[in-house]
Amino acid sequence: MAWDTGRGIAVKTATVFPGDSGAAGLPNVETLVTLFDGADGRPLAATHGVSFIQVKTAADSAHAADIVARPEAGVLTITGEEARAAAHIRFHLAVRP
Repeated sequence: MAWDTGRGIAVKTATVFPGDSGAAGLPNVETLVTLFDGADGRPLAATHGVSFIQVKTAADSAHAADIVARPEAGVLTITGEEARAAAHIRFHLAVRP
């Protein structure tokens, strides 16, 4: 849970079904992230956790790289699974065009 008084509350819920790891290709962990209004608690948005975490991880990575990388750095190397790698490239380019 993340809470910023007056701005918003984000809650991540999860289910864990260890038996699903091989059944019909289903993941054994599923998550949902819900955003609530920080002033009155109204639900504002909900998203599948995989989508949210993919974007959050890429954004965190780009922010950290912008802090620690030398200003003149001009090469980015990303390794990993295609969808996650694409998100990382997109966010890194947003902070370091």
